[in-house]
Amino acid sequence: MFRTNTAALLSHVLYNKHVLIVHVRTKKTHWSSIKKKIHPKDKALEHFDDFYGSVYGKRWKSLRLALLSPHKYIAVVNNFGDSEKVSQNLEWLGAMNIRKVVETNLQKTEEFTDEKNIQELDNKLKKLLLSNENKSDTKKENVEYVEKASLHESLLEAEHDESRLIDPEANSNIGGLYQFIPATELHGKSDWIPESQHYQYYEENSDFPINLINEENPLNIPSHLQVFTFDRGDFTPFPHPKTGANKVSGKI
Repeated sequence: MFRTNTAALLSHVLYNKHVLIVHVRTKKTHWSSIKKKIHPKDKALEHFDDFYGSVYGKRWKSLRLALLSPHKYIAVVNNFGDSEKVSQNLEWLGAMNIRKVVETNLQKTEEFTDEKNIQELDNKLKKLLLSNENKSDTKKENVEYVEKASLHESLLEAEHDESRLIDPEANSNIGGLYQFIPATELHGKSDWIPESQHYQYYEENSDFPINLINEENPLNIPSHLQVFTFDRGDFTPFPHPKTGANKVSGKI
């Protein structure tokens, strides 16, 4: 009955071209209650801060920021297409070649390490010269010789260290060593498990193998690999790749 009345009312309103305004009261929520509301993402962040904060320490803030930031993409130039033109267009957009950045940083580190090694060698030579001069000066000084005393005289002059003697009457606490101990409180060697046995069940890097890069073995990027990305903090997306004359996309 209600549906038929509403349908008839709507058809009448639309036929006569009248507009029917109906006021509906809605309950507004205060901004303070919305702000106090705890969402599932807030609980997840609180859990991550509690757990991973103790694992990574000071590095967790930067890791958290990276996880919450938008995705940052890179562009890999396709060498089978017009690579020179594509790389030039990417540089005009403001992207930088990662291989060139790594090579320049390696040159700077090599120059710095060479200077550091030279300074260390100079400091070692200075120390050697100073030690040799000090030895020569000490040889020139008059050395006082002490006559060796006989064994009998040294024993007479020696003083007895009475603090190392234990007097059972003076120390009443020693009697506790001879008190009765129940057999249930005694522990033999079989009851103690060394810590080394616990670590036998732990395998390092079993699930997630991590290969650390030493300073002696720096990162080597192939010369034909051209990877472009924008500067730090710039999340500008790359344009859609276009096919060239070879009908091959210029980048991936």
